[in-house]
This record gives sequence, C-alpha cells and structure tokens, in this order.
Amino acid sequence: MKLIKKKMIYCISLMLAGIILICAAYIKGDDSILMGMGVGMAAIALLKTIQFFRLSRDPEKLKKYELMQNEERLILIVTRSGYLTFLITVAAEYIAMLVLVITGQEQIASIVCGIAGLQVLCYLLMYFFYNKKY
Repeated sequence: MKLIKKKMIYCISLMLAGIILICAAYIKGDDSILMGMGVGMAAIALLKTIQFFRLSRDPEKLKKYELMQNEERLILIVTRSGYLTFLITVAAEYIAMLVLVITGQEQIASIVCGIAGLQVLCYLLMYFFYNKKY
C-alpha cells in the first residue's frame, strides 16, 4: 500500500505540473507547445492516478501488483531501458549541438550543451550514490 501511495503522490504532482503548463499557455495567449505538454502530462497522470486508486481498493490485485514490482526481470528491464534512454538522449543532444554550431546558433547550442552536461553529472552522482548504498 505504501508503494501505491508514493506512486499516486508522484502522479498527482505530475498532474499539477501539467495544469501549471496549461495555465502558462493561457497566460502566454497562444496554443504553443506548453498547452500540448500540459494536456498530455495532466491526462496521463490523471489516468495513472485512477489506475492506482482502483488498485488500492482491490486487495488481491494490490498484492499481485506489489509482488510484480519486486520481480527481478522487471527491475532489469526498467534499469536497462532507462540507461539506454539516457544514452540515446545524450547522443541526440550532442548531435543537435553539433548541428546548431554548424548552422551558427551558438546560444542555443550552449543551452543544449549545458543540459547534456547536467544530465551526465546527474547520472554520475546517482551512480556513485547507489554504488555506495548497494
């Protein structure tokens, strides 16, 4: 039950972030990417919250879900998919940075470079943290 509560809080936080993006789009006054991101985040978070709420009401399904969350195969899949996603996004950021520099948009390239650097730094910090923890 503790796991479901944590996931519900996370989903509700994402839903609030989506609503903030929707409000920002209205304040900005146009149908920008903010509106699409906000609606997408809020809708998916709402659906996941409903799913977790329904799971919390059925003890049999809740027990099965919690057992499934500790399955080694699932943990391996989540870990590998997260790591591969990280590698792909960092590579895409560096390719985008190269293209931006070639096209003369150094300011945007600097921003993309900073984001990629922060991602790598965050990865390294988490790696060392979990390496000491486990």
